[in-house]
Amino acid sequence: MDNIREFELNDWLVTEDGVCQVLGSQKYVVEPFFQKEYPSYGLGDEFENKLVCKILCGFDGKPRKSRYINHYSSKWCEPLGGKYLILRDKVQSKYPEQYKKFTLVKIKKPVLANVDFPIRVLPHRKQSTVDQINHLLATEVNELNFENVENLILKNIASIESSSLVNRGNLQTNALISLTYDVLRAKDKKFCFIGGKAFSVYCGGE
Repeated sequence: MDNIREFELNDWLVTEDGVCQVLGSQKYVVEPFFQKEYPSYGLGDEFENKLVCKILCGFDGKPRKSRYINHYSSKWCEPLGGKYLILRDKVQSKYPEQYKKFTLVKIKKPVLANVDFPIRVLPHRKQSTVDQINHLLATEVNELNFENVENLILKNIASIESSSLVNRGNLQTNALISLTYDVLRAKDKKFCFIGGKAFSVYCGGE
């Protein structure tokens, strides 16, 4: 929990992509489906603060000209200071037109990310199962938590051999479900899925 860094709207910081400014943030808590990955946290503890930022420039000092917006874990972000503060001011003075364009960048559509779940399906029905899952994801999944998505898929598709979307057994996985969520729209700080995509993957035992 000590690694959760607090940043405010419009704060300047340094990310893996360079010098950025915060457009939004969303905290997340530990949920049962991934609790084992965070043994030092309790169920319901805040473990992540996701930041949506606009990128001014890379570490080379060249301003971004497109694809300004990205999302980051606050754990890997640093407050702007030192040489990076100088770099920001240099970009502002050297590239005034690009800097002005940067100041006008806003979030105009949802910032999406994914959580992946490897599963096992009946090999001889793999493609039809993937198609069924994709139909459910496209038509039924809209702002659902993990438990609701899992119940929806497992109750409607009999050809899934996995007893859960979280693969805790020794089954060789041969398909993947990638659930999509809006980074800034958690519900009660929990993942809120709005769709996704299923894929067939290679399995050496088939």
